[in-house]
Amino acid sequence: MTQREKTLLAATVGVIVLWGGWTLWGKYSAALANREGQSRQAERDLRTARSEVVLSTRAKKNLEAWREKSLPQNIEVAQTAYRGWLMDCLKEAGLEFNQVRRTAVKPYGDAYTAIAFTAHAEGDLPKVTRFLYRFYSLPQLHKLTQLSLRPTADGGGISMDIMVEALVVNGTDRTEGVVEGDSGRLALENVDAYLKSIEGRNLFQRYTPPASPRVVPPAGVQNDSPPA
Repeated sequence: MTQREKTLLAATVGVIVLWGGWTLWGKYSAALANREGQSRQAERDLRTARSEVVLSTRAKKNLEAWREKSLPQNIEVAQTAYRGWLMDCLKEAGLEFNQVRRTAVKPYGDAYTAIAFTAHAEGDLPKVTRFLYRFYSLPQLHKLTQLSLRPTADGGGISMDIMVEALVVNGTDRTEGVVEGDSGRLALENVDAYLKSIEGRNLFQRYTPPASPRVVPPAGVQNDSPPA
């Protein structure tokens, strides 16, 4: 073998070795990247699983709380109980009303059933305030879906139309009546505080803030502008 052939052979072997090493490195890098990707995916899956456990635990606690605040499981009993409570609420507030009507019963899968009611009542602002205070004080799963206030025909009071939705949560143990207690949702401590906050208010007139008090300088003090 000539020197030229030896040199060519050595170069060829070197290329083969380099190519083989590069191929092996590429395979190693790909395998390493794949393992790292699998590790990151496993970490993401673990975080997701933990989040799902937390959410599931929270949802279970929420469901238990909602069942405690539900109307009775029997729909007929539920609508009778809530309608009676709503009428008492309007009456005790001093509002005049004709009737409270149940307008719809809508189930939402296996989760809950919503019962809708409407009512029309008339009175002054303090009476409306008393009604709203008692409504929001009840720790029941219910809400006002619509509240319309307008002046009465004679202009001496307020005409109120409401739409209410109350829930029956599947699996509740309640068999009669509405929930008792205080919701703790209101900012002021009692109804008197709310009544005081509306003294002198007219909902149907633009609010005009009181004028700022005029500052009178003390005697002997001139209020002249300084010389230019």
